[in-house]
Amino acid sequence: MSANTKMEVFMQPPLQSIDKIARVKQRDVLLVSFIEHITTIDDLCGNAAQQKLFAEVTAWLDANGIKWQQCALMADHATWGYIYVDVLINEADCLYQKLINYLTHADGSTSIKGVTHAVISLENSMKYSHEDEHLELGLFEKYWRV
Repeated sequence: MSANTKMEVFMQPPLQSIDKIARVKQRDVLLVSFIEHITTIDDLCGNAAQQKLFAEVTAWLDANGIKWQQCALMADHATWGYIYVDVLINEADCLYQKLINYLTHADGSTSIKGVTHAVISLENSMKYSHEDEHLELGLFEKYWRV
């Protein structure tokens, strides 16, 4: 990744946090991560291996008609490597089962090295609802203005 590309990643407006998405949807949500360990600036911007995984997983989601969007792990953290996947968290839902079968082995371990997922509960996300007011004040837009 070139220095210009890294700078462009950091100059983009902040992404919606996964907690904010859960509050807007009013339900538990699924977070997929392409970051195993953050040790270099490339881990924050997405190194070549992470970008390849991102492309493969999002292509699979698109091919299977599953909506997704990039998101932030927390408000005010513009790191690359997280997506919200728009499926109902329900073991009986066939789309959810198809996604879980793609992401994990039968024993629950990850099937794609470097890709993890987690269910983010609405109950936990509600603990961060104070962030909504902070974001609505436009403070992050001012901070991220070029």
